[in-house]
Amino acid sequence: MAETLYTRDILRLASQLEYNPSFSDSLEDYTVGYAEMKSNICGSITKVKVAMRDAVILEALFDIKSCAMGQAATALLIEYMHGKKYSEIMDMRMALQSRLRGNGHNVSAFPKLEILDAAIGYTARHGAILLPYDTLLKAMRGEIP
Repeated sequence: MAETLYTRDILRLASQLEYNPSFSDSLEDYTVGYAEMKSNICGSITKVKVAMRDAVILEALFDIKSCAMGQAATALLIEYMHGKKYSEIMDMRMALQSRLRGNGHNVSAFPKLEILDAAIGYTARHGAILLPYDTLLKAMRGEIP
């Protein structure tokens, strides 16, 4: 393909991904969910521990083993997720999937999602990009592996 997959914006986002060792507050008043998922296509692995109150994300910890595309997608999710409900994260995931399929879904409600457009022609990367969203949604549902 003529397009560059790992654009400067993708690499910048991937390098900004922070790994937080623990939640900042006591978990007494939180609903805590955990999920771990692996992409069968590329082998990326994402683990998420999420703390919610009244079904709203307060904090989430991500452990990512992924390419720069998966890391960049995770960084965007972390930037967006605080204060959001399940349906809002699902909306973002669906918009991202639609965009990756080349449908040009409107992303005005989702910050910087168009940065991931570099992967539209690289379907083998789509699993790594969607994995952090799927894992967070699974953790929010409280599905324990």
